[in-house]
Amino acid sequence: MAPASTSERYRILLVILVVVTLPITTCLLWFNYAAVVLVEQRKRLTASKLRQPENRTILITGTDNAFGLNLARAFHKAGYKVIGADSRAGSPSSIAKRSRAVSKHYDLPRRFAGDEAPYVARSLFVIARREAPCLWIDCSNDLSQEIVADARSEIESGMSCKCLVLDSTISDRLSKRDTLLELLSTNGLPSPEFHKVKSRAQIHKILNHAPGQKKYLLGSPERDGSPTPRTLLPQRTLSQTYNKVSLVKVAEQSPMVLEESTESLKIYQCLAVVVRGSVDFFVARPKSELRHEPLLPDSGLWRAMRTYTNSMARLLDLSSSHLVLHFGLNEQVTQAGVLQQILLIECNTRVDPTFVLSIARKDFDDLSRVYRTLLERHTNGNIKSSSGDFAKSAITFTADQSRISRQQYLLPDELITQLIRPCIEFIYHPTRPRHVLSSLYIFMYRLLLWDEAYYDFWDPLPAFWHYSLVFLWKTFLR
Repeated sequence: MAPASTSERYRILLVILVVVTLPITTCLLWFNYAAVVLVEQRKRLTASKLRQPENRTILITGTDNAFGLNLARAFHKAGYKVIGADSRAGSPSSIAKRSRAVSKHYDLPRRFAGDEAPYVARSLFVIARREAPCLWIDCSNDLSQEIVADARSEIESGMSCKCLVLDSTISDRLSKRDTLLELLSTNGLPSPEFHKVKSRAQIHKILNHAPGQKKYLLGSPERDGSPTPRTLLPQRTLSQTYNKVSLVKVAEQSPMVLEESTESLKIYQCLAVVVRGSVDFFVARPKSELRHEPLLPDSGLWRAMRTYTNSMARLLDLSSSHLVLHFGLNEQVTQAGVLQQILLIECNTRVDPTFVLSIARKDFDDLSRVYRTLLERHTNGNIKSSSGDFAKSAITFTADQSRISRQQYLLPDELITQLIRPCIEFIYHPTRPRHVLSSLYIFMYRLLLWDEAYYDFWDPLPAFWHYSLVFLWKTFLR
């Protein structure tokens, strides 16, 4: 039997640690319940609901992930009734079912691939018809775009409900790399070079006019949204480049795609909420597994990506939706210094749940207000809000320096990176006590502030111990 890797040892120690501390966490859970009852949190929420007689029901698909759950808590805090729906097929590890922020939770059925889209879309329509929500927000990452688009057409045609979902035609064009780059270049937005070549001579012409360090990928156009194998050009020598191109089958009837390679660029991931063609919420972060802190809004790079996204939403006539964008930072050395240019290399409309780690919990209140601008309506040329406690027509995301250190986190990951791993490294390298003390300080600081992504003090989960074991077991298997 092969010995366990270092990461597997960390996870085994993590599971043992949680099992040993299970009685303590259970006692803390009951203390949490007592504290919530004493401050009469429910009475305050009920009072806010009584001031709002209009329909205040929100349907959120994807409440089982951290992003959807935090959004449901923000709406619940504002006095809305939240209906959750997930395709977990009655999973016992569902967190949304045990949250007080979700008034009712539905399990969406899972069907075979052939009839999945119409069946699940019809199920979503039945849920919406039964609960009569005024707004539907899709935060799921497992429902296909076809299901979401079919459900949107049925809901908007059969009832008065706003949907934060893009049209299926526009969504398909944005998700496919070939059509995305073609859209960007047509509208004059900076993007990686993209050429449809119909002869080998055209390929050589583009390579000869390119700067010395620029690389290209040559391949067939995407089929059904799936990427195709690509060849990196130019090769190390001129003869190798000519040999590679000579092996390519290219003709007038079957053109190839030659696009700029972005593998060497530093990638930034952005989440934008577009409301009526305008970006009202925007957060950006470096795409890294170890770092989730967002860029500061006063940085030049943040403003450049925000401006780019706003121009894209306006030029492409995008309606209300989520946009997850991947920007590549291209650096060019000039006589005056280093010139930085951002290039959009990927775009989709599905929310990445890990973005919850880049957004402070208090900022979800601002995010919920942005969603609620969809409920505003025009009366005699003036904007009248259907949500009485919110009358602003434009909300922009703001964050200050002090909030950056208060980002949310996942407790199992923090236990591994800030507690278990430094202690094990100190055993093998006793000359690093400063590193261990720094990690312990960060862990205790976050533990005392308790900004965990799933667990909220005002919304204690009835099965916190069960959630811990299930979540840790998934962490152990991944």
